Amino acid sequence: MSYCNATREDLRIGLFIKIVGSWFSHPFSTNSFKVTSQKDLATLRSLRNVKILYDLEQSDPAPSSEVEDTKNIEQTVPAESTPPSHPDTQNTDGSTTHPLGSRKQAYAERREKLKEAEKVYNEVLKQNKTSLREVSAGYAMGVQKAEELVSVLGEILQKGSLVSLMDLMGSSEISDEFHCHSLNVAMLAMVIGQGLELPQEVLSMIGMGGLFHDIGEREEVGQWASKGGKRNQAEQQLRRQHPVKGRKKLEKGFGIPEPSLQAIAQHHERINGTGYPVGLKGESIH
Repeated sequence: MSYCNATREDLRIGLFIKIVGSWFSHPFSTNSFKVTSQKDLATLRSLRNVKILYDLEQSDPAPSSEVEDTKNIEQTVPAESTPPSHPDTQNTDGSTTHPLGSRKQAYAERREKLKEAEKVYNEVLKQNKTSLREVSAGYAMGVQKAEELVSVLGEILQKGSLVSLMDLMGSSEISDEFHCHSLNVAMLAMVIGQGLELPQEVLSMIGMGGLFHDIGEREEVGQWASKGGKRNQAEQQLRRQHPVKGRKKLEKGFGIPEPSLQAIAQHHERINGTGYPVGLKGESIH
């Protein structure tokens, strides 16, 4: 993925966008998505104090003769904090319920949960940044911090509230994209592992693999960012070796379990054999 800054004129239906800013700076349920309606388009164009990026690789092709009358698009943000009213409904016992009040209460409760989740997310993100920095510098104490972080994620997972953290994926500043990505991968991988009913010990190893899966290219991230994410052919080939580089960096002196190292080394392999760096296929992948 290679994101570019989006202007109001760039925004269109079919564009895959990413909003850089707090979850509370916009009314959408996620920070990254494909624009699919005029309503969403109008909302995006009305946002203030946020940065909007777009990725053409994940976007639908723009129509060859795209004509859009922006003046006819409603520029008002949908009042999501005030759900549309509905007539009261009468229950079988004769009592009356008020859907509007119930929806407002549910919305307020969700916002409160997200506020709590945002605090936790920022805390684990901070710890993740410290861990990656220390491990990159060769300090084994960084692995201990990562193990503590994975333990926290495991506890959140058992409580069933990790999904609230997932709502916040991509909500931090673009300068933290590398650290957000590793944390998000760890969380998603652990959620999938829980869905497969894997034991806690395995979930922890999956989490460690997720946190460190891109450690082999951490040093180059700043270089790619300064060039707008663009790489020449030689640099692209070098990047394809980062899974091997990451494993070599961590396989000695850090005490990381072998399955976690396998995840780091093979996270770009594909079941049909088209992945890299080795081109493993099917059951050859751990």
